[in-house]
Amino acid sequence: MSASSLYASLSLNPKRNEIRVLDIEPAEQENGSPEVPIGCRLRRVDFDNGPEFSALSYTWGDEPSRADIFVNGVLTPVTINLESALKHLRRSDQVVTIWADALCINQADDVEKGYQVRRMHDIYSRARRTIVWLGSEKYGSDMAMRVLRDTGSAAMDRGLLDHHNASQLTAGFANQDPQFQALRDLKVSTGWAYPFKAVRNLVDRRYWTRLWVLQEYALASYIVIQCGNMTMDSDQFNAGLLFLQYLGAYLASTVTEANIDTPVQAGTDYGLTPEDRSSRFWHMANNTPGSRGVGLIGVRRQYVRWQQDSGSTPQNRLCHLLERTNSGSDDAPVTGVANPRDKIFGLLGLLGPNVELGFAVDYQVSEEEVYTSAMRWLVLSSQMQLLSYSRIHSQIAMPSWSSDWRHRLQAPNIEKGLFKPSGEQQGQAVRAGDNIIRFKAVLLDSVVCCAGWWQPELRDSDSFWEDAQRFLAEVETLMAAQKDVPPMLLHMSPEQWQEGVWRIPLADQYTDDIGMRMRAPMAAKAGWENVKLGQPASGMEGDRLGEATRYRIAMTRLHRRRLARTRQGLIGLMPADAEVGDVVSIILGAEAPLLLRPGSKDGAYQIVGESYVYGVMDGEAITVDTLFTDIDIC
Repeated sequence: MSASSLYASLSLNPKRNEIRVLDIEPAEQENGSPEVPIGCRLRRVDFDNGPEFSALSYTWGDEPSRADIFVNGVLTPVTINLESALKHLRRSDQVVTIWADALCINQADDVEKGYQVRRMHDIYSRARRTIVWLGSEKYGSDMAMRVLRDTGSAAMDRGLLDHHNASQLTAGFANQDPQFQALRDLKVSTGWAYPFKAVRNLVDRRYWTRLWVLQEYALASYIVIQCGNMTMDSDQFNAGLLFLQYLGAYLASTVTEANIDTPVQAGTDYGLTPEDRSSRFWHMANNTPGSRGVGLIGVRRQYVRWQQDSGSTPQNRLCHLLERTNSGSDDAPVTGVANPRDKIFGLLGLLGPNVELGFAVDYQVSEEEVYTSAMRWLVLSSQMQLLSYSRIHSQIAMPSWSSDWRHRLQAPNIEKGLFKPSGEQQGQAVRAGDNIIRFKAVLLDSVVCCAGWWQPELRDSDSFWEDAQRFLAEVETLMAAQKDVPPMLLHMSPEQWQEGVWRIPLADQYTDDIGMRMRAPMAAKAGWENVKLGQPASGMEGDRLGEATRYRIAMTRLHRRRLARTRQGLIGLMPADAEVGDVVSIILGAEAPLLLRPGSKDGAYQIVGESYVYGVMDGEAITVDTLFTDIDIC
């Protein structure tokens, strides 16, 4: 029997609630001879009958080599990682039943894949447990699993997971809260004898980069983390990773010039030898784990909050997930999919059970159509926040209101939730034609002057200060040419208008003590004055140096911006490819004003990108007398 015949004999009826499960047969040895290929039995079950199984969460990998296993007597090639997982899960005295996507879904049948993807929510939420398989033991993984399990258990016993908010934890540790004394004692007793490199190796494994694990991890009723023969439950793992963050901060706070070169202790970490005399501080600093594992914890907690929030909709959940998985730094929780369509399909299980999607889960349509149809569903449901990622696509056939999720997108310049250019007005959109959406909007003004542009060179400090001085001077020049408050800004005093000279270069956004973005306070003006002076001189210290540093950080968080002025005198930061004649608009519900380019297609516009426009970011352009315009965007 061939693999195709096997799946044909176990075909699934899309109209019935059927899935396949895999029985791992007990281990067998034949008189000491080499172990025969692992044996499994694939069978069809009715989900309504409540079959018992464990769901396997793992990564396929891109390794070309394969291993053979028997599935219903058919020799079947699988990835080395899957074979290793099956061997480690196999028992000598009983059948183990699992669900593993590579075998339980016919991967050669795009139609079946489409409707089985819709069942992912039920599969992972109704499985008896989800087994997170991180791979075979290597690179100190036993050491890492043991310390995460032990410190996680100890931290849980001391209440670490009772605090569900990161700010609560940070404040509790910082303010010497008595509730945190036991956790502080645990940090002290753990000290430097911690396998930082082994834990980093574990958290840097490919598993944590796979997009599908988001829903697999978040939906599971109970999770077992397994690497080689070592296991722990997800609460131990979560607490272990959270504790590590605070341990690292504590240890760094104890470092002085006198002890910074204290060597690491042999045997406390993977790869350390008695001859290794490297600094324990730099060993820790160079082996700080990324945030991917912690990111999964965050998604699991977010899903719990969604379940408790009656106002959470599938559409705003998908917006949140697309931003979380496709924008920002390379240290974002997950990125990897084998099929680019799964940048959408791999998130659907987190939207809730039995969601009526406004698009098809179809692996036979193009990637562009998948992204476009998903975005169409969102904006027609008044979810406008992803328009901050929209832009003209010159290389692919996609409307500008959609986004190409195949590649990681730069996070928007305007922080979500800091501004409300639409005031209290809700977004409205209807379909107006083939790939044309009609939005409710206010067209503010057209661009008449494009000045200098800003893209910080983060790797070159000298270059930053030179570029910053130039850019600040260009803002001053443009503001000096527009001395009077623009006529449409009736709410603004001349003094407030002049504040734009230091607010505009930041897009009115600053950074607080823990690196979170906030609205720029008046103190930012001192930072602007000092940055104008250039690289800090040796005499600059204290508050002056602090505000200059904050102002610099705020400027470096902006990217590809062009200074521009409109016909009526509005000034702001536009996309780098802004042109004279582009139109500044407020599309109701969007997080920021959008720059539009008039087009020739039936009078429709195209979105050039998000913008910061001084004086209109808090709904000032929306009054009771405002006449909204229906605009078509293609």
